[in-house]
Amino acid sequence: MAAIVFAVVYAQEPSFRTGVDLVLLDVSVTNSHGVPVAGLQPGNFEVKEDGVRRELSGFATGSENVSLAVAVDYSGSMGPRRGALVQSIHTFISLLKPRDEAALLTFNERPTLLTSLALAESQSRDEWANALLRTLPSGKTGLYDAVIRTSEELRSAMYERRVIVVLSDGKDTSSVATLSETIAKLQSSNRLVYCVGLFSPGEPDTDAHALRRLASSTGGIALFDEDGKGLTQALTKIMADLRTRYILEFRSPEAPPGITQVRRLSVTVRDAKGGRLKVRARDEYRAVGAPHK
Repeated sequence: MAAIVFAVVYAQEPSFRTGVDLVLLDVSVTNSHGVPVAGLQPGNFEVKEDGVRRELSGFATGSENVSLAVAVDYSGSMGPRRGALVQSIHTFISLLKPRDEAALLTFNERPTLLTSLALAESQSRDEWANALLRTLPSGKTGLYDAVIRTSEELRSAMYERRVIVVLSDGKDTSSVATLSETIAKLQSSNRLVYCVGLFSPGEPDTDAHALRRLASSTGGIALFDEDGKGLTQALTKIMADLRTRYILEFRSPEAPPGITQVRRLSVTVRDAKGGRLKVRARDEYRAVGAPHK
């Protein structure tokens, strides 16, 4: 089986118009105790699309390099958290590999790009921290518009693994896009989303459901810093999850011209003894047909 090649530069989203689309699945596999399972091979995985089994055309592990963009809520309510936030981001960038790509954005009513997508080895922790310190939290929260803008920043990414990390302390109050529209855009692209809620689920003026939906729709996870002291731990957990995943590739018939199809996905993983393992991956994606000529 051919290995998936990630280090390919695209000027825009890759588009396959040869009768098939290449679909990537970023998959987390754990045992009954929640411990990541290493050493699996393609034969341990079974992928079905709309109930039809798909043969894998590519396979890789999560140790591959990633292109990652961090979107930080900088609305007015984030003011008291700024010091702890900067410290946690400072630690997070140190967990990136030198050849990973990374970008940093903040958002209130509008997203703002602070550092463009570039190799981690060309950026410093102090650069990210200083960029955040030069900006004062203010305004409302445009979460959904920010996620879409962050996804767009990854269009020119060097690697196929394209990851969004969102940090927010509240619910969306100003986006033009809706939650459903944002998820639809994520499912039409190869994005893995992680969210960190800087609140306890159930607090007033928060929306844990939205963060969970944004993450789960792509196979990511949503974590919550309930006491204001766990952000660094949450970001470290995200990086650990990212590095222990598997990346599967399969070929699928492209959608008819001008048509967008929602296709259901299921992934089953078994260990060497046939025991079923726990899987976290996106359960559907949107196949977008070529425009009508």
